[in-house]
Amino acid sequence: MGFRDNSSLHYWGEEDEEHLILLRERFPDWRIWYGQDEKRKTSGWYAIRPLPSEEGSPREIEAETALALTRLLEKEDTTSP
Repeated sequence: MGFRDNSSLHYWGEEDEEHLILLRERFPDWRIWYGQDEKRKTSGWYAIRPLPSEEGSPREIEAETALALTRLLEKEDTTSP
């Protein structure tokens, strides 16, 4: 089953888009996006790292802020093989 990048389905404010660009540049193996609920209120930051099917399910991470997601991704990169 393929992975679909839903990032184009969301709107980012200027500041959020800057964070998004920086995160995507810093963590190129991850697909990163910023979510909104049905009322267009922020609902957090998300990242997923697709893996080849023989390696198991994709790794998913979510956080409330860009900074929190950055910290989680840094930790994940230091613990991954």
